[in-house]
Amino acid sequence: MPSLKSLNMPIIVPITLINAGLLYFFSQGVEIDTQIVALFLTNWKLTGLAAAGSTAVIGALSLMLPRPIKDALVYLRWPYAAPGHRAFSIYAQRDIRVDYDRLKAEIPELQDQWSLTPEIENKVWYRIFKNYEKTPAVSHTHRMWLMFRDLASLAYLFLGAFIIVGLYFKPDVNWAFYLSIVLLELLVFWRAAWNSGIQLICNVLAVASIKN
Repeated sequence: MPSLKSLNMPIIVPITLINAGLLYFFSQGVEIDTQIVALFLTNWKLTGLAAAGSTAVIGALSLMLPRPIKDALVYLRWPYAAPGHRAFSIYAQRDIRVDYDRLKAEIPELQDQWSLTPEIENKVWYRIFKNYEKTPAVSHTHRMWLMFRDLASLAYLFLGAFIIVGLYFKPDVNWAFYLSIVLLELLVFWRAAWNSGIQLICNVLAVASIKN
């Protein structure tokens, strides 16, 4: 059975290729217009070949950033960036689907709120997650979390690449146009990752609180 990350590649690869194309056009001082778009579309077969070769590169780029760094880029905090560190103290009590009292009665670690550290919260949540990760509501949200976290991380990398290329090549082009695309993309993927991560936490706890 393919992994969730491999299932996300058909979405991540084209987006990465588009960003790489924008970065190349930016470095060459090319203004984007209908002719450039038409040229891109007529060379789609070559782009497809690039997509096949770029899968490994994207995987390498993804591995460049450890999981805790990706979590920190999404939730803008360090340490304890992953939302699992706040699963019970915050998210479980905010989601009306979660029967927190039942979870508290069944999970010993939750019965002493004063000793509930972020590390314990994350460990307990992950233990519950492994019991329900095949549940459709959980597996779908898990896939979305992994995809948007990777896309947000790549968007951060591309933003840094655009800044470096701009300072080095000093292209005679409308910087605001290119950077606005990258910043808008980063904002969309960052917010989607933020929401999907919290949704994953809550879906797991909601399912767990109604199961016998």
